[in-house]
Amino acid sequence: MQWSVVGHQYQKNLFENLLQGGVLAHGYIFSGPDGIGKRLFAHDITSALLNTQLQTKNPDFLLLAPGVHPDTGKPTDISVEDARALKVWAYQRPLYGAAKVVLIDDAQRLSDAAANTLLKILEEPPTYLYFFLITSVRGALLPTIASRCQEIAFAPLDDQDMDRALSDIKISAEEKKTLHAVAAGCPGIARTYVADKKIPAIVQAIAQLKLVCQSGVAERLVIMKTIAEEETAPQVVSWWLSWAHRTLGRDAHSALVLRGLLELSSAFSESKYNQRLALDRFALEAPVGVL
Repeated sequence: MQWSVVGHQYQKNLFENLLQGGVLAHGYIFSGPDGIGKRLFAHDITSALLNTQLQTKNPDFLLLAPGVHPDTGKPTDISVEDARALKVWAYQRPLYGAAKVVLIDDAQRLSDAAANTLLKILEEPPTYLYFFLITSVRGALLPTIASRCQEIAFAPLDDQDMDRALSDIKISAEEKKTLHAVAAGCPGIARTYVADKKIPAIVQAIAQLKLVCQSGVAERLVIMKTIAEEETAPQVVSWWLSWAHRTLGRDAHSALVLRGLLELSSAFSESKYNQRLALDRFALEAPVGVL
């Protein structure tokens, strides 16, 4: 079988055996972090089931995904109307082959009404119908939906697979090393950073973190003041945590830095928490000379 997704060898072996043996279940949940390759993995399996390269206009393939609110630009839930349309489509036999495939992206965004509409199909699916639900928030799926599907968990890629997945990206070796760490083994996230031209900002953010852990109190507080004044402060904290988690060792001082970054990240997730105070606290408590 031809795979376009990099890594996830265990999952590849599993589905190659299932497809070869003709014992594929009718419903799967692909869970794991965003940008890890779950969607691309589902596309590869869909291509195998439909015996053709996946095209969204294929009448035997249906994609359900959240919409975008026209005023706020924020994602909207997958609606019950979409689920009802899927239900009608599901019971029409395939036009081109022996299978039909439904891919539900960000399945945690299924509204309760949409999820309940899908239950009947998941309970007694037509023999030709296969569901793949993609989610980064496994616990947000309705238990009734989750219980009718088999879950396949996907883990972040290691450095070797990240190198393969991003082999076409032309940046310096040091930038790529930093990008790998900040993207936390998720090539889709890394590609988004590259496309959005975030590499210089990421390199600067990691340099600031290192400087904080190498400086005296006064300089640390100046650095934190600069970061706090930027709208990107939450993103910077997220980069710090991802980079530190993938890069630091397991000694006591490294553990102190990681714990401090976890507390800092948690503080930034609380809208009522003073972000400047949280940054200053981390700066004052971070051990010297770790990075």
